[in-house]
Amino acid sequence: MSGRTKELVLESVWRCVRINKIADAVSKNQQLCREHFSFAPGWHVASYLALHMGDASSGLTHIEKSISLEPNNPIWRLHHLRCLLNDGKLSEALVLSGKLLDAKLELSSQYDTLGRLLSLRCLFSLSSSFLS
Repeated sequence: MSGRTKELVLESVWRCVRINKIADAVSKNQQLCREHFSFAPGWHVASYLALHMGDASSGLTHIEKSISLEPNNPIWRLHHLRCLLNDGKLSEALVLSGKLLDAKLELSSQYDTLGRLLSLRCLFSLSSSFLS
């Protein structure tokens, strides 16, 4: 599968997600990741799909693979934060959220997501101080 072909498959996976054909998206993405183990966007989608299906632990494993391949990608880092929160790893999420403040995000929706996650960080910090 060429570089352009993997991008087309990735587009096809996201198209399946948009029309709620999750099983098709999972199947296509599993093949993509098998054939292109070093393709970070494929692992990001695998993580997204795992979270969508309620498997935060697998979501975390998959996004960590993306990060190992592209460690400076702020989108992967932002999704990593979401996975940590969904997996109940609050202390790790708090540390990462502080690091993300310096991230160079590209889209307003990414800043919106970071803002929402940082709001959760503040709530967790406040609740911890009340409990101690």
